[in-house]
Amino acid sequence: MAKDIKPGRKPKAPKIDISNEWIENYKRYYPLIEQKAKKFGIDPKIAFKTFLLESGSQKNPTNLFQLQVGSITDVGMSGLDMSDPELNTEAAMRYMSMLRNQGIPMEEMPTAWRLGKLGYDQHKMGLLKNRAAKDDLTSRLWWGSAADQFLSEPPTLASDKIKPISDERIGGSEQTLPEYKEGVGSVIQRYLKNLLGF
Repeated sequence: MAKDIKPGRKPKAPKIDISNEWIENYKRYYPLIEQKAKKFGIDPKIAFKTFLLESGSQKNPTNLFQLQVGSITDVGMSGLDMSDPELNTEAAMRYMSMLRNQGIPMEEMPTAWRLGKLGYDQHKMGLLKNRAAKDDLTSRLWWGSAADQFLSEPPTLASDKIKPISDERIGGSEQTLPEYKEGVGSVIQRYLKNLLGF
């Protein structure tokens, strides 16, 4: 089990584990998340990092930001289909904006997202008692470091190469998303070379 951490300390991932899912989800969802994040004045990379840590490793995520019923209600979107990526992202950015207005720094949003406002406050005061929550947070901070590495130089989105896709996970309508300039294999090789030195 990961070693316990003190508030404010962030374990650093010694290397990044780039899964096909991270890359494919970046390709599919980053433009949508960036658009919605900007609408609410949210840092797109922080928003996407939160998605990565919530469900970015899933091959076909159906609740992008793992929103809870209470959170959806808080932002006035109860009763809507949260399996729709556009609605899910809209609700997530509304909730993120609400947390920001409650004093949560943007760079700590992924931690607050996981712990909730009460758990986040306890964590910052060093009062988080739940062992499972502590272990989960330690693991999450490690993966957060990996996500920071991934987002410092993500796969290139080629705006001059687009293809229309029709996918029931995106509301069943045709969407236009960028394609990659590089294949998955070359992206992974480049990251391994840069991060591990071979």
